Amino acid sequence: MGNDNFASLRMAIAAVSDLDNSAGIGPDTYVIEECSELIKELTKKQRGKGSDSAIIAEACDVLTTVMLLLYDLGVPEEQAIANILFKCRRAVERFNENNEM
Repeated sequence: MGNDNFASLRMAIAAVSDLDNSAGIGPDTYVIEECSELIKELTKKQRGKGSDSAIIAEACDVLTTVMLLLYDLGVPEEQAIANILFKCRRAVERFNENNEM
């Protein structure tokens, strides 16, 4: 993703955050809702009734609402990236050391 896309994403997140805050609805409400919709789509797929396109749409909704939550909490992008990298490194290390998933 180029720098222009990151700049556009930052502006979009800020704009939606302003709208949500003016409506008095916290981002945690949207995270809960979108996570439940993703869970529903994943469950449907396990039963052979879901679709990858529905899962992709809901996963993107979850990512968006989580990004809004982090933005509203004032989490710097660098901190979020560092936390994600730490979790990924730790998962790989655990697997390599113990075959732990």
